[in-house]
Amino acid sequence: MRVTLKKAAGGGAAGSVNVSFANTGRASHTLTIYSDEGFTAKVPGGDTAVTPGGGSASFVFVAPATATSYHYRCEIHTSMQGMIEFR
Repeated sequence: MRVTLKKAAGGGAAGSVNVSFANTGRASHTLTIYSDEGFTAKVPGGDTAVTPGGGSASFVFVAPATATSYHYRCEIHTSMQGMIEFR
């Protein structure tokens, strides 16, 4: 799976983040962003629907106003996860 982030000007205190998700595998996946490491607080607008293999999805969410880390994972395969640092 490949994720591309691009921060744009405007869209809130820290700007908006455009996320492009390309599912390069055969299995279906999702991409959901959380503001906490325990994956309990979803970021509003920060997720995709189930994306089949070979498919793609995109969404936009508002970046945090201060330096912090967000966490993401696939909701189908919850061991597939990572971190996004905002500086």
